[in-house]
Amino acid sequence: MVYELGTADVGESPIGVDVHPTGSLVACVTAQARQQLVLVPTTPTGLGEPLGWPLIGVDNDESVQATCVQWHPAGDILAVTLP
Repeated sequence: MVYELGTADVGESPIGVDVHPTGSLVACVTAQARQQLVLVPTTPTGLGEPLGWPLIGVDNDESVQATCVQWHPAGDILAVTLP
C-alpha cells in the first residue's frame, strides 16, 4: 500500500532519500549549501517543516557532495555516503 503525504521543499538538487523504519522521519541529502542533510517529520496529516543541517567538514567544499542517505534498520543511526 502506498500513501502520499505531500511534498516538501528540501533545497537544491535532492539526491538521496530514505524513510525512518518507524515512518516518522524522511532523511534527504541535497546540494544545498550548509543544509546538505535534511530531515522532514511525518504526521498522520502530512509532512512537517524540513530541518536542514550542514555536513561538518564538507559544508564549504563544492567538490564533495553526499550521494546517499540510509537509516539503520533499528532507526538509531543515519549513514551518509560521500564519494
